[in-house]
Amino acid sequence: MKIIKKCLINYFKSLKYYLPAIGLLTIGLLIGIAGFLNKARNNVDSLINVMDKSVSESSTMNLGLFKDTVVAEFKNLPWKNIWEALGTMFSKGFLESTITKGVLAVIGNDAYTEEITNEVNGAASSLSQGFVVFAVWSVIGILASYFYLKILIKKDLKMKVAFKKMILVIVLNYVLNISLVALATFLLGLFPLGAIITMIVTIFVNQAIALLEAYLSRTQESIRFKKIYTFKNINLLTLGSIIIALITVLAVSIFILISNHTIGMILSIPLYFILLAVISLNAYSYIKDYYSDLRP
Repeated sequence: MKIIKKCLINYFKSLKYYLPAIGLLTIGLLIGIAGFLNKARNNVDSLINVMDKSVSESSTMNLGLFKDTVVAEFKNLPWKNIWEALGTMFSKGFLESTITKGVLAVIGNDAYTEEITNEVNGAASSLSQGFVVFAVWSVIGILASYFYLKILIKKDLKMKVAFKKMILVIVLNYVLNISLVALATFLLGLFPLGAIITMIVTIFVNQAIALLEAYLSRTQESIRFKKIYTFKNINLLTLGSIIIALITVLAVSIFILISNHTIGMILSIPLYFILLAVISLNAYSYIKDYYSDLRP
């Protein structure tokens, strides 16, 4: 139970870095949004003005219909394959087709002129560039948040690994995780509850790897391998990881409940980073505490 208690302490102790991390992420998102608006605003405004002139004098332009048409096109993207969906969304061809459908829904085929075609092309080009700017700054914000948490949590838990041993650890981790992905895929196809079993197996194997890494990276040669690397210790580390993972899922659910799905998921990103950092360092923390307990 001491290991599980330590897992919880490490997790709650690391939550103090959440607000600065969400701040870094928010800065990246805001700069990305500003860049997107800067790229797209003039062309979109020009398109709307041309559309407004194209509707009959007795009619008013229904921008709500335009929005619904565009949103429907984005919803129809293949979101099950997130990378394919994002690749399509950023493409100029998709944006031209989507904007054209929205314009036609508002003004009809008869009012669709060559001038509008040129404006659609310009708007699609600027939106495509704007999406790229937004994506780049969003990634920068996410990476800044991740490395901030990783470095600070590692420093806070006083984890140090020798460079030569770190190389060995990286290679070992890479080989074992490839094998783990293959095993997880196999289990997922065999059992109806494959997702849950895969999650448990994934955490168990990762903790087994982490404990081995922690032992190989130790600075105290007096610690015996058989005393540290036991099935019981791996199970306790796994259970501790599952408990803090469930706490994180509960917090994410609360975020989504009190806001909305998009904002909730954004707010939860640093929580997942904290979870991953703590899970990866719990074994190191156990080794350090084990050695401290041996000292008189």
